[in-house]
Amino acid sequence: MKFSDFTAYAGELCLYLAAVGFLLSPPGDMAGMAIFLAVCLLAESACTLWGKRKGIVPYLPLLLLVPFFFTAQTIRELLRPAPVLILLLLRCRARRWRMEYYSVRSLFQTGGVIYLVLFMAFLITQHIDRLVSDSFPFFVMWLLLSVYNMRMLRNPYVASLDGRFKALNAVLLLCVALTGALLSSGPAVTAVTTVLKALWSGVIAPLLFVVLYVVAILFSLLWYAANFLFWLFARDRGEVDPPKIETGQMQEALMETMPEMAEPSQWLIRLAILAGVAAFLIVAWLIARNMISPAVKDTEDPGALQRESLASPGRKPRRGMGRAPAEGVREVYRKYLALCASFQIPVDGRAASDVIRDLSAPYTGGEDAGALREQWLRARFSGQETSPEEVREARQLLRRMRETAAKAKRAENKQRKMGR
Repeated sequence: MKFSDFTAYAGELCLYLAAVGFLLSPPGDMAGMAIFLAVCLLAESACTLWGKRKGIVPYLPLLLLVPFFFTAQTIRELLRPAPVLILLLLRCRARRWRMEYYSVRSLFQTGGVIYLVLFMAFLITQHIDRLVSDSFPFFVMWLLLSVYNMRMLRNPYVASLDGRFKALNAVLLLCVALTGALLSSGPAVTAVTTVLKALWSGVIAPLLFVVLYVVAILFSLLWYAANFLFWLFARDRGEVDPPKIETGQMQEALMETMPEMAEPSQWLIRLAILAGVAAFLIVAWLIARNMISPAVKDTEDPGALQRESLASPGRKPRRGMGRAPAEGVREVYRKYLALCASFQIPVDGRAASDVIRDLSAPYTGGEDAGALREQWLRARFSGQETSPEEVREARQLLRRMRETAAKAKRAENKQRKMGR
């Protein structure tokens, strides 16, 4: 199991506790939620390590979650480990444990929106203290882990070839941690809540009132227009005016026709609770299934990847009637490899792309070669199409490298002639 997989699992669990888990836990039970996080992370890590084994072995670590069900004292505490158990069961069944950049990024975008809505809801209901004390620490931890994982998983091949990449990520993570600590302090939270409350009471609430007032006026105008048309038709036919029902008379008529509300029986209450529990489990199952996309496949280690070949593929991907942008960047990179081969640089798969870049730097220019390599890595391994602008930029880089290489060859030939 890779360290990035472990941190991605921890981030998912922190987001769950920040958005849902704290609502299913007793207020102020930070120690209990921390123990729950540690046990769930241990179970998921063990499932990952045993994930390739056959039979029931990958499912055995899920037994670590069983004590949470037996020690639950309320229905909310009983539901707290259920989403985690569903997610781990689906992952064990699908045998998909490798975390990908795009799944982490998608969860980061979705989780940010969900937590913003949750924050506004608690702010409006005057329960922001509960959110800050029980949820915000896990949210900050998820935010840190998400930033770190997106940096590490954005291109694992760059991470394995560049030794400074991890150091830069560590510095970035430290900066985000300090920012989170400052934002989670008492004065910062007070300032943010004050600004948001002022924004709600001074801008959002008046706008909503105006919108509702306008809608009410429109409905009133439609009602009077319909009533006026009905009166015109009735007058042309010589009929009497339609009866007008006042608001008070309508309320009295409705109250007379409505039966007396009796106290709900116990079986109706239990049925409502069961329906709520079933709805919660169904939503948890749908979210967990969406997190494990069938299209995502475990990739091999970066050391086992195939190098770019000088020969163009026999069957090129198409986009409409033209060539796909990703293939355009790869085509430019193959021409760059052919240029490197003219300088006796090994481009037959024995050397990695960073080695080729360093060897070709004296002939083609280090900055241009590095920029083209970055574009090729995105086109080759990101799984997404590049834009036409990036293709044009890659061609400009190749054009400049050819000019630089021509100057290098002329200088080399001149030195040979002088040596003779």
